[in-house]
Amino acid sequence: ATSSSVYAGDTMKWGPVYATNGARSPTGTNIFHSQPETSPWLKVQLIGLQMITFVRVYNRRDMLGKLLERCLINSFHTTG
Repeated sequence: ATSSSVYAGDTMKWGPVYATNGARSPTGTNIFHSQPETSPWLKVQLIGLQMITFVRVYNRRDMLGKLLERCLINSFHTTG
């Protein structure tokens, strides 16, 4: 996975790799977190053609969870 940014530049605590590991963190680290920005993005590139049946997004539980109010999920098929 790649992203537009990583919070504080610290990929060990908040890198995009944590967006796809399926784990929920009780500590608030080892999760994906972007820098504060207008249109942050996260890109997950699958190996080969895959059928996607659902996407599950876990939001943070504190008062800053409102930052994910307008989340848009797109799926694209590209060749090459």
